[in-house]
Amino acid sequence: MFNRVETFAILILLCLCINASCPATTTCGDANGDGTINLGDPIYLINYIFRGGQAPDPLGKCDVNYDGNVNIGDAVWLVRYVFAGDFPPICPPFACGGQSGECKIFNVKDAGSNAECAEWIYDGESMLSILHINAGFNCCPGELTFDIDVTDNIITVTEMEEDEGCDCLCLFDVSYDIIGIEPGVYTLIIDGPYTAYGANDPLEFSIDLTASGNGEYCVPRSHYPWNVGGASGSVSDYGECKVDKVIDSTICLNWFYDGAGTLLLTHINSLANCCVDSLYADITITGSDIAIVEYEDLEGGGCYCNCLYDVDFVLTNITPGEITVTVQCIYCDPEETFEVTIDLINDPEGSFCLE
Repeated sequence: MFNRVETFAILILLCLCINASCPATTTCGDANGDGTINLGDPIYLINYIFRGGQAPDPLGKCDVNYDGNVNIGDAVWLVRYVFAGDFPPICPPFACGGQSGECKIFNVKDAGSNAECAEWIYDGESMLSILHINAGFNCCPGELTFDIDVTDNIITVTEMEEDEGCDCLCLFDVSYDIIGIEPGVYTLIIDGPYTAYGANDPLEFSIDLTASGNGEYCVPRSHYPWNVGGASGSVSDYGECKVDKVIDSTICLNWFYDGAGTLLLTHINSLANCCVDSLYADITITGSDIAIVEYEDLEGGGCYCNCLYDVDFVLTNITPGEITVTVQCIYCDPEETFEVTIDLINDPEGSFCLE
């Protein structure tokens, strides 16, 4: 087991339709990948460090002195091992891998699209292979970076993306192998860049690696880009009656879209009874059309007056693009029921007011 923290990053170029894994010859210290550790390895490493030669693949297998970096110290370590029989290469766990499949944003209508899963295989000695199914990334993420932390019996994989190149999110299947995991019982945590949207926790589960084996762990996801087509919304707040505070009674709709499926709306100066127990709404989302009809529950039968409120809505799983929002308040005249078309890609934040 490990008694220190090992942190390292593995850059993986995101390509379509590959299923990369560590070659069978991947060994700590085998810089040139020929399956043996000899003089050719420190020479290969020196050529990479000082002359811009091809990098070892994966680079983590050349941190042979276990200091978290690949530099001249590792080449010296290899020379001393090859010629003087000093300490053998001792690498922290390292990973290699890549994306398998393609963006699944347009073909995730099956039942599995609302779940995020991790499949794993352990060889019983050192290699832990992981297939992260329905991992959420930008549709155009550029390069992916995987930070692997091993602290005692906790393996944490943090997945990151280089770019947010497109105005949409996608689900991908990402595979990678982690080398240097000793047999034992671990907690595996896999955290992606969009997991926190919708207040979800990362994938976290216990895996028994005391011997070779395999398994799968899944959690349901209910927010974009998972569960596409499951858009929903509700009233999140409505503040206080503004009967004594109104300076501007203009009716407006403010919006903010976070780019990851959450749309926040505020209906400014919605008209309702002065004595409400609660305000709520019937929100119907059909394709790109969002219809909001506001209602009230009265406190003690209500009062003989009406008030203006600012009503907040939160809508989830809203796909980027052009949408049309209509809002009908409780006591509004027909001309005060407004309809606004919003381009969530080019205008993610804005306001529309009735004249």
